[in-house]
Amino acid sequence: MSSSSSIYADWLPIEVIRELVSYIADPTSLCRLSVTGRTFYQVIHNNDQIWEGLFRSRWNVNNVESFSKEYERRHVVDKRALQLLQSMARSMDEAEWSNILGRCYESEDWLALRGRDIRSDAYELVLSLAEEPPSENHQKNIVRALAGHAVEAIYHHERMKRWHQRMNDTDVEDVEMLEQGAVLLVESQLHLEDILAGPDAAGRSVVEQLDEIGHEVQRRLDAEGITTNDILGSIHVLNTLLIAEMGFQGNSDNFYDVKNSSIKHVLESRRGIPITLSVLYKFICRRVGIHADVIGLPGHVVVGIPNPAGPLFIDVFRGGRVLTVEDCRAIAASFGFPWRPEFLQPLPARDILSRMINNILNCLMKAVQFSNLVQDEVAYEKMKGWKALAFMATRARDDPKALRFLDTWPQALNLVLDPHIFRRYDVISDDALNELHS
Repeated sequence: MSSSSSIYADWLPIEVIRELVSYIADPTSLCRLSVTGRTFYQVIHNNDQIWEGLFRSRWNVNNVESFSKEYERRHVVDKRALQLLQSMARSMDEAEWSNILGRCYESEDWLALRGRDIRSDAYELVLSLAEEPPSENHQKNIVRALAGHAVEAIYHHERMKRWHQRMNDTDVEDVEMLEQGAVLLVESQLHLEDILAGPDAAGRSVVEQLDEIGHEVQRRLDAEGITTNDILGSIHVLNTLLIAEMGFQGNSDNFYDVKNSSIKHVLESRRGIPITLSVLYKFICRRVGIHADVIGLPGHVVVGIPNPAGPLFIDVFRGGRVLTVEDCRAIAASFGFPWRPEFLQPLPARDILSRMINNILNCLMKAVQFSNLVQDEVAYEKMKGWKALAFMATRARDDPKALRFLDTWPQALNLVLDPHIFRRYDVISDDALNELHS
């Protein structure tokens, strides 16, 4: 533009300039217009109201001091992120499809993407790219696969933060902490296809199934006129539904399957290990007003229910058998432990969750030893972080390793991915972009 045109632009009344600028919804056009004159520059760059709308159309972020400056910063980050993604995709063009996600861990670009300077407040944008349908373009498929891996990384990092908060929450009731923690452990084991079905769908499904079973138990108690004061009668109703009809039982045939530590899997398969079956039983008791504890005997876990005539214990793993104190002594003896009264003390939520994590880790360690796959190693290292956080909360002392782990894993592809950048490079469709902003 000539200098005379620039001077002419500066002669326009500022009210007219503001009105003209308000009709421009494209950041590129705004930037071009800002160089036509000093007044245009001041109006465009110093008026945050103009940039707020543009910013919020791309990023759902609060507590922004300057929308124009933050827009510029994130736009630069997006470009860098896209360049790294494209570089990784090109380097993997000839890789076997099954090995793409394994190889990305060794990529220098992937390590760069884990830097603190590239963070994401826009998980939905990465998710939209991962949900793109398969393409005939091999490079686009690789980018989609990498974005899917990023979805898993960001999702699990966020769940780890929730876990850290729950384990250190002193205001929540013990049983509430246990249920929230058990749901988070379910989510810790989810893979991409589960996450794409809805980030909260698995946890919500667990709670809904527990509620449904609880309602049915309550209906039967009411129909038979049994109150929660009748402990034996209540246990009979619980065992009839859970054990005899629904078929919950111990998974003796595949005891070391990592899925046995997931309440979601136990609800679906009706198979589990002693601790998850006992936790599930406790959750159902809670819903009908029966106090139940998880009792950690040596080598075994049962449910304990206070009773005026003497405490009763339920061995859910072995068909819901009702045990006495003497039966519990016999279980301890069978594992070579001399009897100690504290064996019957209820386990607090943090201890239960720590035991569940240990079970998951043991199963994953076996998988690493037999498979030697990168994905299994990552899953194992991830759960070590969960265990470190649980240990820190359970022992009520600072564990620098746990805090450092939470702060650094996984930052992989934790980006400010801009959908307009993706569309420009033809790696996201217009339909997906429109749906994202609808």
